[in-house]
Amino acid sequence: MLGAGDCFLLETNRDRDGTIISHLFVIVINPEEFTKNTIVVPVDTLTSRKQDQTTTLNLGDHEFIKKPSFINYNRARIMTVTFIDQMIRDGKAKSKEPIKTEVLIKIRDGLRKSDHTPQEVLTMYGYYIMREIKK
Repeated sequence: MLGAGDCFLLETNRDRDGTIISHLFVIVINPEEFTKNTIVVPVDTLTSRKQDQTTTLNLGDHEFIKKPSFINYNRARIMTVTFIDQMIRDGKAKSKEPIKTEVLIKIRDGLRKSDHTPQEVLTMYGYYIMREIKK
């Protein structure tokens, strides 16, 4: 089963010449036991100082990253790992190498610091932290 730190590529759109554009997504937390809900965040190429630079990534942080990038907390979402698994099985997403533990910690810290993280994602992350403390 997918868990914290696992990554997948998802085809998100096409550029002007029709080439498929894929984004790397990182699973931020282990899924909830009953709902299988988790938090995923996309990695986008850093092209402007106006982009959220709460968490930036560079070459070496993950095999897929070839240019300076950032975690796009504005597009952080709650998804079920069941849905992600199904997308991978259907060929709509591709499983990638997990992210390094120290990078995952950096992403989690940024989740709370970014002004762009959706409230429902922050709420779920808060519940996750409380569950982890009780263990």
